[in-house]
Amino acid sequence: GGLLLSEAVMMALAPSIGRQEAHELIYQVSQKAYVNGQSLNQALKETPKIVKRFTNKEIDELLTPSTYTGLSGFFVDRILAN
Repeated sequence: GGLLLSEAVMMALAPSIGRQEAHELIYQVSQKAYVNGQSLNQALKETPKIVKRFTNKEIDELLTPSTYTGLSGFFVDRILAN
């Protein structure tokens, strides 16, 4: 349900509200999503502090795995090849 990408959202949120507050907020949203059987995407879009700072499109982009992992696959392949 996207919970593995919660850190990406937290890191994007931290510059505007501070790292600790971002951590607490994303922890609460993640717990809500898990308990209610929701995706993280849905829970984020229902959270006023999140929608105040991110559009739905930005939330979708933050929860795109390839955006978060970046070039890590490339580097792993390169290391294993050596």
